[in-house]
Amino acid sequence: MSAMLSRLTSSLVTLSLLTLSLLKKGWRSWPGHVVKLIFSFSLVALLIYQTELDAVAGAMASAHWGLIVAATLMVLLGVVVLQAYEVFLSLPVAMRPSLVQLARINLAMMFYAFFMPTGLTFAVRWAKYRALGLEGLHSAALVGVHKLLQLMVALAFFVVGYFAFPVATHPAVDTMMLGLLLLLAGLIAYFGWLSFHPRTPVTQGPAIVQKLLSVTLLFQRLPVGDKLRCLTLAVMQHLCIVTSAYWVLLAIEPDTPLFAVMMIRSLLVVLLVVPLTVAGVGVRELVFFTLFPFYGVEAQTALTASLVLLGIQLFVACLGALSELKQLVLSLKASLKVTT
Repeated sequence: MSAMLSRLTSSLVTLSLLTLSLLKKGWRSWPGHVVKLIFSFSLVALLIYQTELDAVAGAMASAHWGLIVAATLMVLLGVVVLQAYEVFLSLPVAMRPSLVQLARINLAMMFYAFFMPTGLTFAVRWAKYRALGLEGLHSAALVGVHKLLQLMVALAFFVVGYFAFPVATHPAVDTMMLGLLLLLAGLIAYFGWLSFHPRTPVTQGPAIVQKLLSVTLLFQRLPVGDKLRCLTLAVMQHLCIVTSAYWVLLAIEPDTPLFAVMMIRSLLVVLLVVPLTVAGVGVRELVFFTLFPFYGVEAQTALTASLVLLGIQLFVACLGALSELKQLVLSLKASLKVTT
């Protein structure tokens, strides 16, 4: 187990170094994105190679597919519907588009996250919000504020899982988790203190921090009731994410402990804030493969579950592609009618 953990840690370090080198060279470009895409799926292939392929195939064949379908619906509910409603409530009443429009954007972004560099996906989301009549400031606020809410909720779930249900893990894992917890707690405290105290644009700190914290002023001006509803929806969205992962694991291993899924899936949400790989592919598989065995779930079972979640992610991305294709066809038909 220690040797396997060392190999996997080395793989993650290599992945991080490659990502940092791409960042220096402008990894938002298409060549860098292609390299990340290849590396993401190569990491998945490496993990499959580390375990018995027959065991993974057997676990997949014996899975309860009714639970997997339910998990897929739970993902759609969380990342498409609830997130759209959260964005809806965070806007002033006079600026709110329809929930269907916001949900369609969320679904489309699941597709773009796979096939476009990170910077371009933000540009696409920004453009779609602007097409709904939102100003640039509001567009930035929608992305930044809700990502911060998601991060804080995931961290809270992680804290509950890690300290309420402690288990004996590898010392390196414990050190990594504790260090990550302290770092993120400090960052959130810093952002929270600057975000909710000033009532004017932030003028201190690095430029990128000033920009992010200034757009949170839009969220500050919302009525207290809408703020609480947004926070509640962020919690509900995270519960959907955790529940979907739990149902997938239950479909393969009925004895999977809920608290372990709550902690590990929440940790994964926090880790994926930094886009080390394309759409989190590879990182999720590495985290599942490494951590779940400490909670009594076999490595091949955890890897199988992560592959099923990858399949769900690809399925939702395909739905987003179909939605975009439909909108393209409708716009072309509208253009032809105008020209004729």
